[in-house]
Amino acid sequence: MRQSINHVHHKVIKKTIAEKIQLWEKHEGARHAYRRALEGAWSVVMEQAELLCDQFGQHSVDYYYEVLMQHSRKMKGKGTKINLWNAFTRLEAQNANMCMYFWF
Repeated sequence: MRQSINHVHHKVIKKTIAEKIQLWEKHEGARHAYRRALEGAWSVVMEQAELLCDQFGQHSVDYYYEVLMQHSRKMKGKGTKINLWNAFTRLEAQNANMCMYFWF
């Protein structure tokens, strides 16, 4: 027999141990499938990084891997909007830094 808990707005039925185990197994299966899919995607990206390294050869495979991963992150980003206050503060900081260099 299932236990029920009366709340203010609705009645909640607790799951039995068998239902909890079944739900846990379902979640574990989905989690493992997701992990395998991610590993497959990472291996594809690593293969592309190896191809870039072979083609250009200026940097290591890890460098090209990081560039590929960073590029995908940057493409999703919103970016920052340019406004007058940010432009003003940037110029003021540059001027202050230049004054510091010439002071010494």
